[in-house]
Amino acid sequence: MDNLGMDEHLIESQKRTFWVRNRTLIYTAGGLIVGCFVTVGISYLFFSLGKNNAQGNVQTNVGSMNAAQRQQSETIDGNTTISKDNYILYSKEDHAELIALLHKFKNESEKALLSMKDSKEEIIKLLADIKNRTSNDDVMRDCVDWQQSGMTTNGIYSITPIGFKPFDVYCDMTTDGGGWLVFQRRIDGTIDFFKEWVSYENGFGDINSEFWLGNKKLHVLTQEPTELRVDVMAWDNEKRYAKYSTFRLGDASSKYTLYVDGYSGDAGDGLALHHEVKFSTRDQDNDVQRKDCAGSNKGAWWYENCSHSSLNGQYIKGTDGVAGKNLGINWEKFKGDYYSMKTASMKLRRKV
Repeated sequence: MDNLGMDEHLIESQKRTFWVRNRTLIYTAGGLIVGCFVTVGISYLFFSLGKNNAQGNVQTNVGSMNAAQRQQSETIDGNTTISKDNYILYSKEDHAELIALLHKFKNESEKALLSMKDSKEEIIKLLADIKNRTSNDDVMRDCVDWQQSGMTTNGIYSITPIGFKPFDVYCDMTTDGGGWLVFQRRIDGTIDFFKEWVSYENGFGDINSEFWLGNKKLHVLTQEPTELRVDVMAWDNEKRYAKYSTFRLGDASSKYTLYVDGYSGDAGDGLALHHEVKFSTRDQDNDVQRKDCAGSNKGAWWYENCSHSSLNGQYIKGTDGVAGKNLGINWEKFKGDYYSMKTASMKLRRKV
């Protein structure tokens, strides 16, 4: 896979997804912020004008009173008579009107401040909503989410299922409509699959080569309606597949019991026998007949008595697929009990 090309696709997809999903909220938040500034500015302007006007009226009336007092003094000293209409007195009515005006501006200012507070709270809510959408809606749960975001290239992607921190998976975006999350792959025998319970529980191997994703993760990934696809290839390069419309893994307390149904394909139904069977490994024998199928088959699987399939068995080279009964990477319905496959992979896909 071209990692550089994939990274560019990821960055472009994430940018597009974020702005498209949150465009309305961002515009709304911006509008509220601008509205707050305009409201406060207008309120301040009116308050300032009112205050200056009130102060001007007070100074005018006080000045008039001083003039009146001087005129009165001149009248008394000069024995002259001045009409009452020649000066302005600061009356009780003027005082009441001034107080009413100041109260009006005070109320308008308080309303503006309350409006700004409400707008601030609304903006905080909007920003929190944006954050939640970014941290929830834009988190990729599986390969289906990546495919729906526009990714079409096979390769490694980071996902974050509920209950897990982000981890890498291999997504098959081209087979059977794409969106498949590969959780098991056998191609060349570089990884030993004859491992203990804890290894199968947590996962092991190289995601670029051979690996098992881990039963803990498989349990979480299959809690929504999920389908399964198994691809196998014989040593003569003949390919077959088996597809199941229902696939689910129980939790640890159930020993990761397999639930599978709804077969279709051309490889034969190799999992019908294993439906509702517990998982077994070399150090934890949970098969139905207590035969230690994992030990005798040198693998790990949902062994019943023992199996119609065992894709985690020993990788057998140089025999053109010939193997002991149920040994190797076996899918009995395709090539029989005594055959080990050249390659095998298992994939899951959430139904949408």
